[in-house]
Amino acid sequence: MPTTRKVLLYLFLFLSPLAFCKWTYDYTIFKLILPQIFFLFIAITFFLEKKNVRYHKTLTILLSLYLLINVLSFLINPFHYLSYPYMMKLLTYFSIFLLTVNLPSPLSPPLEGGEGRGGGYTKKIFFFLFASGALLSFWAVSDFYKFGLVNAGFGNKNFFAGYIIFLIPLVLSLAFAPPQQPPHLLSSPLGGEEGKERGKIYNKIILFLLFLLYSFALVLTKSQAAYLATFISILFLFILYSRNRKIALLKTFFILFFLFLISYFSNFYFVDQITGNVRFLVWKGTLKMIKVHPFLGWGPGTLSLHYPNYRLPDYFLQKAVAPITDHAHCEYLEILAESGVFGLFLFISFIFFIFREGFKYHPPHYPLPLREGKRGEGERAIIIGLLSGILAILMDNLLSTNLRQSFTPILLFFALGLVVSYSKGKMRDPSPKAQGDTRKFSSRFSALIFSLLILFLSLAGFNTVRKDVVAGFYLKKSLEARLKKNFPQSIAYYKKTISIDKFNPIAYYKLAFAYGVLKKYDQALSTYEKLYPLSPHYAQIDKNMAVLYYTEGRLSASLSYFRQAEKLNPYDVDVLCSIASIFIIKKEFPKAKFYLKRVLALDAKNSYALRNLKKTGN
Repeated sequence: MPTTRKVLLYLFLFLSPLAFCKWTYDYTIFKLILPQIFFLFIAITFFLEKKNVRYHKTLTILLSLYLLINVLSFLINPFHYLSYPYMMKLLTYFSIFLLTVNLPSPLSPPLEGGEGRGGGYTKKIFFFLFASGALLSFWAVSDFYKFGLVNAGFGNKNFFAGYIIFLIPLVLSLAFAPPQQPPHLLSSPLGGEEGKERGKIYNKIILFLLFLLYSFALVLTKSQAAYLATFISILFLFILYSRNRKIALLKTFFILFFLFLISYFSNFYFVDQITGNVRFLVWKGTLKMIKVHPFLGWGPGTLSLHYPNYRLPDYFLQKAVAPITDHAHCEYLEILAESGVFGLFLFISFIFFIFREGFKYHPPHYPLPLREGKRGEGERAIIIGLLSGILAILMDNLLSTNLRQSFTPILLFFALGLVVSYSKGKMRDPSPKAQGDTRKFSSRFSALIFSLLILFLSLAGFNTVRKDVVAGFYLKKSLEARLKKNFPQSIAYYKKTISIDKFNPIAYYKLAFAYGVLKKYDQALSTYEKLYPLSPHYAQIDKNMAVLYYTEGRLSASLSYFRQAEKLNPYDVDVLCSIASIFIIKKEFPKAKFYLKRVLALDAKNSYALRNLKKTGN
């Protein structure tokens, strides 16, 4: 592999997970921008070398159809401003997958086009991947002991957990690999047979120490979904390494059955801890959305926009809930809601064929050979580790939002591409029968494909920089000014944010609030009215507009928006009291009494309701 491409790959593996920037609103966004930049230049190197594109026919068709379904869903939904950024991310993931597939396998023979053997860079791939994981784990430990909470530059303990769970089964798989096989992370300085034996021991020690470090960092996150995903991925890994798959499956069944019994006799306490009552309510609301548009969904990236109309009111009876539901807390339900049945089917089919590809050339049920030196064992350990890490991410996202964050989806599609790339290394027979679904485009068509990938990554990178870095910089400055109670300065920065990203709902919402603090009610209402068509029911916009109309004495308009807020959250005591207040002013006492009694049903000691019930004739 050319040196330039190696350096770009190593930089991607090492720097991307570590990247963060405190001067943007989303300080994790550089975990997305750096991969876009590095893979853009990797695509350029492929294009300049006039490399023929290798691709897996079935996987490429499935992924292309998945993109097509999302494009159709994007075209039929009216809120393109929300779908466009997510479409740019999908194009990024598609490009990274296809470019990774074209990397040489670590144990493959020389490839056409001057790639040479891939084994020379394998050790460094895992060195940089595990080194960044180790630094982040130490960072997580430091965070925990300083602040009592893990962050490690990911913005949230669960986001960090969603990253580290990929590395745990991968490093464990390599530790289980036959000691004579690569990848060795460290070599002994001694020469000869003694040096080789010492190197084997060092390698095992390093890998197991990394496993312990990553596992300890994961424990500190207290992320129950990540715990469950890691447990299942390690069980999966042991099954793949087992000499007798039937016995391994039987043992796994008894372990899972034992866990079920513990949960049953504890009244499913652990299940409730993992899922949480809020998740169940969010899922039920998401299923209501899915029933309305089951085939093509509501449009990629639009769940947060439409969800308030389908959210169960009981959601607001739970502790510590937010007025905004950005995600479904289950990636597969979110895909179903946004891209429909067709989108989810294609995504799951794509994942299925990736696992099938990994099993096809390295059957996991074969017992490991007893003799040393057999080719392919190290490659098999890599594929088993990658498949187990991928499974950990997929299982974690049954209960989390990590595939909607900056780095986890990048890591997933890179790993999926590595599985295909490493699997093809066993195919030394160039005949069509031996090659299976792996194909190679002509030089001209390959140039067109690389040109499209360069275009995709350029557009996606430009969109990310403009919306998340430049606009995000001014949004962060506005929030800093607001914390200092410098609202005029804050307003200036909010306006600058909107001038760059005119569809930014956060900037509109907070700008209106700042106007309200300065008692510029007309400007606050005007700002909310611009936001409402972009994102109806965003956060507490209905309630805020109702309060502003009430302040201006426009009671009919105020009542209309309070009623809308009541529909979304019938348990908001402030809203119910405000509606009662309007009816008291209008001298419609029976209606006022009805709302005051609802307030007392929620808060029996509410002083406003107790005091004003007398005015209604009670």
